[in-house]
This record gives sequence, C-alpha cells and structure tokens, in this order.
Amino acid sequence: MDLFGIGFGELILILLVALIVFGPGRLPEIARTISRVYRNLSRTSSEFTTAMKKEIDLDEKDRGLKNLTSKLSEKKNKPDEENTSGPDNGKDT
Repeated sequence: MDLFGIGFGELILILLVALIVFGPGRLPEIARTISRVYRNLSRTSSEFTTAMKKEIDLDEKDRGLKNLTSKLSEKKNKPDEENTSGPDNGKDT
C-alpha cells in the first residue's frame, strides 16, 4: 500500500506518534478535521479543473470561429476563378 508516497509502516508510525501527542480523545476530532479539509481541497481542485477545461474549450471554439470567418472573408473577397478561367477567358465568340 502506497498512500501519498508513504508506506504502511510509515503510516503506522505517524498514527502512533499522533496518538501519543494528541491523545485518544482528540484523535477522532483531528481525523475528521483533516478529512474535511482534504474533501474541500479536492472539491475546489475539481471545480477549478472543470472551469479551466470550459475556458480552454471556449477559447478553441473562438479560435476556430475566427479562422472560419477569415477563410470565408478571403473567399468572398477573392474574384471568381470560374468566370476568368478556361480556354476563352470568359469571352463570348
């Protein structure tokens, strides 16, 4: 078992030291507080990740729309190649 880079033996040692320092009465309270803080950090991290992904998606869509608009603008401003091409260059004989 490897939790946050801490092996099982190290985890037991940390719990024993915490039990000695804080005592058996306060240990459950401390565990609940640590759990609550971890849960809040996890939720905040998840919300931040979701918000960043949405912003990146919007930015990519905006860039794609700008590319499409510029291509359409170039095509609109470009003279019609169909009318000027061909063997007679668009002249009636």
